[in-house]
Amino acid sequence: MIMLESLIVYMITLVLLFFILAVFSVFFQRWNIQVIANETAMRVAQTYRVTTAETMSGYVSEDDLKKSWDKLALFRYQFSNDAVMDNKAGSRARKYAADRLSRTTYTHDVTEPQIEVSVEDDCIPRRHVNVTIKGEYAVPFGAILSSLGFESTTKYEVTSSAECLDLMEYLTLTDYETALLERKFFGDNIVTKTLDCVDSFMNLIHHFIEGPEED
Repeated sequence: MIMLESLIVYMITLVLLFFILAVFSVFFQRWNIQVIANETAMRVAQTYRVTTAETMSGYVSEDDLKKSWDKLALFRYQFSNDAVMDNKAGSRARKYAADRLSRTTYTHDVTEPQIEVSVEDDCIPRRHVNVTIKGEYAVPFGAILSSLGFESTTKYEVTSSAECLDLMEYLTLTDYETALLERKFFGDNIVTKTLDCVDSFMNLIHHFIEGPEED
């Protein structure tokens, strides 16, 4: 009787141990894929303008930085769709994410991970990178747990976004719009004053509708 009870307790303990390890693996893989998606979007967005930059460190040589200024036209977000930069960002992101997944994933992948990258326009001088990673992975000890009614594989789909960094283009475009309106069509900062007046008027309406803000 003692041996039989010990065997039952031993088997239950093993099943619980396998279950805990499987659950830990599922949560870890979900966290790992989300971190990789965040890193990929952030690193590509930081060096979006310089297509030859190293994705991992963000290093850009002086020659490459100078060439990037010579090749990219001013006001590029306004007068062109910049397919070259978008394609480079996509290829760099897919390569970086695939490399990170191969290095940090210890569970077996059932299907090849799918990495989707897109560059979205927020407004004229702003863009952001979207990185989506989809994958199906085998749960450790899944063959044993499947006999108890648990799934032997798990699927993940995560998405991360990051704003593209191109401060000089943003400043240049802002100056360009101001100069175009002020110097070519108006004068004496009339556009700036008009915009300030409209902003003050809208704030006044908001104050009457919403009431004074409470501290």
